[in-house]
Amino acid sequence: MAYVTSNPPVRMDAGALTGAGQIWYYSSADTDDTVIAASYITDAQHLGMKVGDVVFIWDTAGKLSLAGVTAVASTGSTMAFAAVA
Repeated sequence: MAYVTSNPPVRMDAGALTGAGQIWYYSSADTDDTVIAASYITDAQHLGMKVGDVVFIWDTAGKLSLAGVTAVASTGSTMAFAAVA
C-alpha cells in the first residue's frame, strides 16, 4: 500500500507543543519499515511535523513502533526507527 492523505498521522498533544517534540499517532496497513521510509508521509510539512517529533506507528500486524522525525521537506518526511520495548 501507499500513504494516502485521507489517513494522515494525528497529532496527539492537541497543539500544547508548538516546536519540535510533538507527539503523533499513525495507523497503517503498511509495515513500520515502509512507513519510516524517506518521503512516505507526503504531506508532513503541511501537517506541521517537525524534526524532533515522535510518531507512534501501529500496523495491521498489531505491531507498535516508535519513530523520530529526522527530516521534513515539502515532499515528505524521513524518520529514524526506534523499537518500543
